[in-house]
Amino acid sequence: MVIGGIGLLYPSPKELLELAFVDAAQELRGPRRAPDGITVVAIDDFSLQQASNTDLSERRDLRSLQPWPWPRKNYATVLDRLIVLE
Repeated sequence: MVIGGIGLLYPSPKELLELAFVDAAQELRGPRRAPDGITVVAIDDFSLQQASNTDLSERRDLRSLQPWPWPRKNYATVLDRLIVLE
């Protein structure tokens, strides 16, 4: 059972080849522009630092944005603010 379980954790040579082919195809295709009407929102450490330097005192739930995972209400609040700013 242990050997069978280990076999499930590692991809087969065929799967590795398929993954390498898909990866190479995406690299050859190059970067793509997001379709109109779609906005990509990226939240990284720099964004969180900027948020900590912003006056969010009127929003109690956003006063201290902690590292992941956030409560769902924080995502909703951030998206509402972004939609208003757009």
